[in-house]
Amino acid sequence: MSSSPIEVVHVDGASYATSTSGAGLLFVSGQVALADGGSVVGRGDASKQAEFAFLALFNAVQDGGSSPERILKLGIFVVGTDNINAVRESRDRAFEPYDHRPASTLLVVPALVDSDLLVEVDCVALLEDA
Repeated sequence: MSSSPIEVVHVDGASYATSTSGAGLLFVSGQVALADGGSVVGRGDASKQAEFAFLALFNAVQDGGSSPERILKLGIFVVGTDNINAVRESRDRAFEPYDHRPASTLLVVPALVDSDLLVEVDCVALLEDA
């Protein structure tokens, strides 16, 4: 059995890997609506937060050597059932240009790491060279 090397990407200041890849797959950690300075984007607006999080997710996927249309599995974490429709609509808009719908799981959670955050998304994607 051969083993493929595992690549790990870290962002300055983060205590975790932003993404890891191996065996032809890219695993992207949860992305949220935080600006570079750490402030929450779209405070109180799940739709704006979801749009920002999906953009961050797509950037991380591309930085990791894949593309949005190669996302195999999407995980979505939403605070409160009243935000589900807004997040689903944002997800559909985000993937519309790619004519792609990955397998997707949406979980309603009581809170995220910051009490102003309403949405977090992560994914598994197929690497371009796989």
